[in-house]
Amino acid sequence: MSMGCRRLGAALMLGCALLGANRASADRPLTNFDMVRAAAGAVAVELVGRLKPAVGGDAVVVRATGNAAGNFVVENALQAALGEAGLQVRTTADSADAILDFEVVDLGMSYVRAHRTWGIGRRSIDRDAHVRVFVRLLDQGGHNVIKVDRAEAHQRDRVGAGELPDLEDAKPSAYEKPVMPAGHWNKVVEPVVVTGIVVGLIVLFFTNQGSQ
Repeated sequence: MSMGCRRLGAALMLGCALLGANRASADRPLTNFDMVRAAAGAVAVELVGRLKPAVGGDAVVVRATGNAAGNFVVENALQAALGEAGLQVRTTADSADAILDFEVVDLGMSYVRAHRTWGIGRRSIDRDAHVRVFVRLLDQGGHNVIKVDRAEAHQRDRVGAGELPDLEDAKPSAYEKPVMPAGHWNKVVEPVVVTGIVVGLIVLFFTNQGSQ
Protein backbone atom coordinates (compact mmCIF):
# COMPACT_ATOMS: atom_id res chain seq x y z
CA MET A 1 0.00 0.00 0.00
CA SER A 2 1.38 3.42 -0.98
CA MET A 3 1.99 6.20 1.52
CA GLY A 4 -0.77 8.28 -0.09
CA CYS A 5 -3.32 5.51 0.37
CA ARG A 6 -2.30 5.08 4.00
CA ARG A 7 -2.71 8.79 4.68
CA LEU A 8 -6.10 8.82 2.96
CA GLY A 9 -7.22 5.83 5.02
CA ALA A 10 -6.07 7.45 8.25
CA ALA A 11 -7.86 10.68 7.35
CA LEU A 12 -11.08 8.81 6.59
CA MET A 13 -10.89 6.92 9.89
CA LEU A 14 -10.32 10.16 11.81
CA GLY A 15 -13.23 11.83 10.02
CA CYS A 16 -15.54 8.95 10.82
CA ALA A 17 -14.47 9.00 14.46
CA LEU A 18 -15.14 12.74 14.73
CA LEU A 19 -18.52 12.44 13.05
CA GLY A 20 -19.45 9.57 15.33
CA ALA A 21 -18.44 11.55 18.41
CA ASN A 22 -20.42 14.60 17.30
CA ARG A 23 -23.46 12.50 16.51
CA ALA A 24 -23.29 10.77 19.90
CA SER A 25 -23.03 14.13 21.64
CA ALA A 26 -25.91 15.63 19.66
CA ASP A 27 -28.15 12.61 20.18
CA ARG A 28 -27.43 12.21 23.87
CA PRO A 29 -30.84 11.75 25.58
CA LEU A 30 -32.06 13.77 28.54
CA THR A 31 -31.86 12.33 32.01
CA ASN A 32 -35.11 11.16 33.60
CA PHE A 33 -35.20 14.21 35.86
CA ASP A 34 -34.58 16.61 32.97
CA MET A 35 -37.46 15.03 31.04
CA VAL A 36 -39.79 15.45 34.02
CA ARG A 37 -38.62 19.03 34.45
CA ALA A 38 -39.23 19.72 30.76
CA ALA A 39 -42.78 18.39 31.05
CA ALA A 40 -43.35 20.57 34.12
CA GLY A 41 -42.03 23.56 32.18
CA ALA A 42 -44.49 22.92 29.36
CA VAL A 43 -47.38 22.75 31.84
CA ALA A 44 -46.27 25.97 33.53
CA VAL A 45 -45.98 27.92 30.27
CA GLU A 46 -49.44 26.77 29.19
CA LEU A 47 -51.05 27.70 32.51
CA VAL A 48 -49.36 31.08 32.87
CA GLY A 49 -50.29 31.97 29.30
CA ARG A 50 -53.96 31.44 30.12
CA LEU A 51 -53.87 32.97 33.61
CA LYS A 52 -51.87 36.13 32.92
CA PRO A 53 -54.82 38.18 31.59
CA ALA A 54 -56.70 37.50 34.85
CA VAL A 55 -53.87 38.70 37.14
CA GLY A 56 -54.88 42.04 38.62
CA GLY A 57 -51.34 43.43 38.80
CA ASP A 58 -47.70 42.64 38.14
CA ALA A 59 -46.74 40.60 41.22
CA VAL A 60 -47.71 37.00 41.98
CA VAL A 61 -46.86 34.64 44.81
CA VAL A 62 -46.80 30.90 44.08
CA ARG A 63 -47.98 28.47 46.75
CA ALA A 64 -48.15 24.69 46.80
CA THR A 65 -51.16 22.87 48.22
CA GLY A 66 -50.57 19.31 49.33
CA ASN A 67 -47.29 17.53 50.01
CA ALA A 68 -46.44 15.99 46.65
CA ALA A 69 -42.79 15.04 46.31
CA GLY A 70 -42.59 16.98 43.03
CA ASN A 71 -43.88 20.30 44.38
CA PHE A 72 -40.49 21.96 44.05
CA VAL A 73 -40.22 20.99 40.37
CA VAL A 74 -43.60 22.53 39.48
CA GLU A 75 -43.06 25.57 41.71
CA ASN A 76 -39.76 26.36 40.01
CA ALA A 77 -41.38 25.88 36.59
CA LEU A 78 -44.28 28.21 37.43
CA GLN A 79 -41.98 30.89 38.83
CA ALA A 80 -39.82 30.73 35.70
CA ALA A 81 -42.87 30.94 33.43
CA LEU A 82 -44.26 33.90 35.36
CA GLY A 83 -40.95 35.71 35.04
CA GLU A 84 -40.80 34.98 31.30
CA ALA A 85 -44.32 36.41 31.00
CA GLY A 86 -43.17 39.69 32.55
CA LEU A 87 -44.69 39.17 36.00
CA GLN A 88 -42.86 39.60 39.29
CA VAL A 89 -42.63 36.61 41.61
CA ARG A 90 -42.97 37.41 45.31
CA THR A 91 -42.40 35.20 48.33
CA THR A 92 -45.15 36.53 50.64
CA ALA A 93 -48.84 36.87 49.89
CA ASP A 94 -49.15 40.35 51.41
CA SER A 95 -46.63 41.74 48.91
CA ALA A 96 -48.31 40.27 45.83
CA ASP A 97 -51.22 41.36 43.66
CA ALA A 98 -52.39 37.78 43.17
CA ILE A 99 -51.85 34.33 44.65
CA LEU A 100 -51.34 31.27 42.49
CA ASP A 101 -52.08 28.05 44.36
CA PHE A 102 -51.12 24.82 42.62
CA GLU A 103 -51.60 21.13 43.29
CA VAL A 104 -49.50 18.41 41.69
CA VAL A 105 -51.93 15.67 40.69
CA ASP A 106 -49.46 13.57 38.73
CA LEU A 107 -45.72 13.85 38.18
CA GLY A 108 -43.32 11.10 37.27
CA MET A 109 -41.42 9.00 34.78
CA SER A 110 -42.69 5.72 33.34
CA TYR A 111 -41.02 3.06 31.23
CA VAL A 112 -43.90 2.28 28.93
CA ARG A 113 -42.68 -0.45 26.61
CA ALA A 114 -39.61 -2.51 25.75
CA HIS A 115 -38.53 -3.32 22.20
CA ARG A 116 -35.95 -5.29 20.27
CA THR A 117 -35.23 -4.75 16.58
CA TRP A 118 -36.40 -7.84 14.69
CA GLY A 119 -36.73 -9.57 18.03
CA ILE A 120 -32.99 -10.07 18.48
CA GLY A 121 -31.42 -6.60 18.30
CA ARG A 122 -30.56 -4.01 20.91
CA ARG A 123 -33.12 -3.64 23.66
CA SER A 124 -34.71 -0.19 23.81
CA ILE A 125 -37.17 1.41 26.23
CA ASP A 126 -39.97 3.93 25.63
CA ARG A 127 -39.92 6.63 28.34
CA ASP A 128 -42.83 8.89 29.26
CA ALA A 129 -42.40 11.86 31.59
CA HIS A 130 -45.85 13.01 32.66
CA VAL A 131 -47.08 16.01 34.67
CA ARG A 132 -50.62 17.13 35.54
CA VAL A 133 -51.28 20.21 37.68
CA PHE A 134 -54.38 22.00 39.01
CA VAL A 135 -54.14 25.73 39.79
CA ARG A 136 -56.30 28.35 41.46
CA LEU A 137 -55.73 32.09 41.03
CA LEU A 138 -56.80 34.23 44.01
CA ASP A 139 -56.93 37.95 44.60
CA GLN A 140 -54.42 39.78 46.80
CA GLY A 141 -56.07 38.91 50.08
CA GLY A 142 -56.77 35.35 49.04
CA HIS A 143 -60.49 35.85 49.65
CA ASN A 144 -61.82 35.55 46.11
CA VAL A 145 -61.13 32.93 43.47
CA ILE A 146 -60.40 34.64 40.17
CA LYS A 147 -59.86 31.58 38.00
CA VAL A 148 -59.38 27.83 38.22
CA ASP A 149 -57.48 25.87 35.59
CA ARG A 150 -55.47 22.71 34.93
CA ALA A 151 -52.98 21.41 32.39
CA GLU A 152 -50.93 18.32 31.65
CA ALA A 153 -47.97 17.51 29.44
CA HIS A 154 -45.85 14.55 28.35
CA GLN A 155 -42.27 14.22 27.19
CA ARG A 156 -41.62 10.94 25.36
CA ASP A 157 -38.62 9.29 23.75
CA ARG A 158 -36.94 5.93 23.18
CA VAL A 159 -33.50 5.06 24.54
CA GLY A 160 -31.29 2.02 24.70
CA ALA A 161 -31.75 -0.07 27.83
CA GLY A 162 -27.99 0.08 28.38
CA GLU A 163 -28.18 3.90 28.63
CA LEU A 164 -30.62 3.91 31.54
CA PRO A 165 -28.03 3.61 34.35
CA ASP A 166 -26.57 6.95 33.17
CA LEU A 167 -30.00 8.58 32.78
CA GLU A 168 -31.64 7.51 36.03
CA ASP A 169 -31.37 9.36 39.32
CA ALA A 170 -29.78 7.31 42.05
CA LYS A 171 -32.43 8.49 44.54
CA PRO A 172 -35.30 10.26 42.73
CA SER A 173 -36.74 12.92 45.04
CA ALA A 174 -39.57 14.15 42.83
CA TYR A 175 -41.05 10.82 41.78
CA GLU A 176 -40.75 7.07 42.24
CA LYS A 177 -38.11 5.25 40.25
CA PRO A 178 -39.79 3.74 37.17
CA VAL A 179 -40.19 0.00 36.83
CA MET A 180 -38.66 -1.79 33.86
CA PRO A 181 -41.42 -3.18 31.61
CA ALA A 182 -41.59 -6.83 30.69
CA GLY A 183 -40.18 -7.64 27.27
CA HIS A 184 -42.52 -8.59 24.42
CA TRP A 185 -39.95 -10.07 22.07
CA ASN A 186 -40.07 -13.75 23.15
CA LYS A 187 -42.97 -14.46 20.80
CA VAL A 188 -40.84 -13.14 17.96
CA VAL A 189 -37.59 -14.81 18.93
CA GLU A 190 -39.04 -18.27 19.46
CA PRO A 191 -40.45 -18.70 15.91
CA VAL A 192 -37.14 -17.47 14.48
CA VAL A 193 -35.23 -20.05 16.51
CA VAL A 194 -37.64 -22.85 15.64
CA THR A 195 -37.58 -21.95 11.95
CA GLY A 196 -33.78 -21.95 11.99
CA ILE A 197 -33.72 -25.43 13.53
CA VAL A 198 -36.20 -26.78 10.96
CA VAL A 199 -34.28 -25.29 8.03
CA GLY A 200 -31.06 -26.74 9.43
CA LEU A 201 -32.60 -30.21 9.67
CA ILE A 202 -33.92 -30.02 6.10
CA VAL A 203 -30.50 -28.97 4.77
CA LEU A 204 -28.84 -31.75 6.76
CA PHE A 205 -31.32 -34.32 5.38
CA PHE A 206 -30.73 -33.40 1.75
CA THR A 207 -26.99 -33.23 2.31
CA ASN A 208 -27.02 -36.78 3.65
CA GLN A 209 -29.23 -37.94 0.77
CA GLY A 210 -26.86 -36.45 -1.78
CA SER A 211 -23.83 -38.16 -0.23
CA GLN A 212 -25.38 -41.63 -0.38
